[in-house]
Amino acid sequence: MRITILYDNKTWDDRPASDWGFSCLVKTNGRKVRFDTDADRRILLDNMLKLQIDPTEVDDIFISQAHRDHTGRHSDVLKIHPARVYIPSSCPEPQGAKEVVKIKGPFKIHKNIYSTGGLKNMEQPLVIQQEKGVILISGCSHPFVGAIL
Repeated sequence: MRITILYDNKTWDDRPASDWGFSCLVKTNGRKVRFDTDADRRILLDNMLKLQIDPTEVDDIFISQAHRDHTGRHSDVLKIHPARVYIPSSCPEPQGAKEVVKIKGPFKIHKNIYSTGGLKNMEQPLVIQQEKGVILISGCSHPFVGAIL
């Protein structure tokens, strides 16, 4: 498994630009899942280019919450590659997706990849089952870590 930060308000090196928002690419079990999108499409796509990640190779997009710094302009990104998008049931549907899957409760996305479902109607973390344990990716942890776990 590999997680690459694509977009964040702080950067770990000089290549990707920083801005308010969050997005990462999760490579696991033969799948490439982009967790959240961004607040600015131009920065996200430029960061992906700098990190040598082709946006057309993303299998799925997982949106954790309806806040703009996590959904940004995912419709603009979907014009480049209309992927399947998993969203919380409280989130508006993006335009241009290959398919939109609205998630309310716990949900299996792919083998060993799950959503907790919407927690306290705020956000849905991504859960990845690994041989040595479980990895949880949360956009903001609005429901607080204890409730998420």
